Amino acid sequence: MPGRESRNQRAWMRDPYLFTLALLSLACTTIVLAIAGRIYGDAALIGLAVLSTFPAFWLFYQRERSISARNANDRLRRR
Repeated sequence: MPGRESRNQRAWMRDPYLFTLALLSLACTTIVLAIAGRIYGDAALIGLAVLSTFPAFWLFYQRERSISARNANDRLRRR
């Protein structure tokens, strides 16, 4: 059963709608922080905007791992 749980934990990353919603929420956060930092002239807010881009890269990395793991399992089942 542990294999089944780990597969279900990453199922949301394979779903294009949920993955898009996660990326959109990160994008909105980044844009709001950048605009607020620009308006108030606060370097800390702009720094947070830059740092908020890293979770998006992590999401793409995890999604690729999830999709490649699923494809590997599909290949093994076909044999």
